[in-house]
Amino acid sequence: MIREKDSPEYFLSEHLVIHFLELPKLKGLETGKKLTQWLYYLKNEGKEDKTMQILLKENENIARAHEKYIAFTKDEELMDAYEAHIKWKKDYNTGIFNAKEEGKEEGIKTNQQKIAAKMLQKGYELKTICELTGISIDELQQVQINLKS
Repeated sequence: MIREKDSPEYFLSEHLVIHFLELPKLKGLETGKKLTQWLYYLKNEGKEDKTMQILLKENENIARAHEKYIAFTKDEELMDAYEAHIKWKKDYNTGIFNAKEEGKEEGIKTNQQKIAAKMLQKGYELKTICELTGISIDELQQVQINLKS
């Protein structure tokens, strides 16, 4: 049985339905449809057009959300914390990406050294091993030393 991630006391069933709401495809505002109103608000918050003004007058929940948004953006301490969090997420993701790249490079280098070791054991010439594996003469000499020890 699958459980809800943040609330494991809730079981998820095969009756789960997921809807993807694509904001870029939203053309205009259809009055009377709450979902469309919210999508329009989320896509256009921060812009001051006539449609947004009408929406804020017609839907009190969206008007309250707009007030919270204005209060949040005017609070320098909250904005600093938000920007610091966004910066942290970007730095974290960059660190993860760089760690993966370093790991790949290290794995490739280790594999090259293993292949070079096998080629040395089979009697290939040093120049040929360097050409085929892409490792330098110095690295190959280190592989030779490691084989002897």
